[in-house]
Amino acid sequence: MGRANKVNMEDPKLEEPIIRDFMAIERPMMANEWIFLSYVRKALGLVIAGVFCIDFFDNIFMQLVGWAFIPSGFIAFGIGCRKYQKISSLI
Repeated sequence: MGRANKVNMEDPKLEEPIIRDFMAIERPMMANEWIFLSYVRKALGLVIAGVFCIDFFDNIFMQLVGWAFIPSGFIAFGIGCRKYQKISSLI
């Protein structure tokens, strides 16, 4: 009944890794991917909002806002990529 997780008295290591050990390894990697995808979503939203403002508004202020959103989206994507690589190298 729980023999797979018994500790060997001569060797203090577990004979067989348990699911908790696998999940402890996977959890930071999944969190890092989750954060990266949130940066991608934010960047895509900024670029789409910028294109929308440029195309559908005749007001010069809204067009300037649109032109500001597009590079902001690319900058957000770059920051997300850099953070993803930095955290991946630490994991």
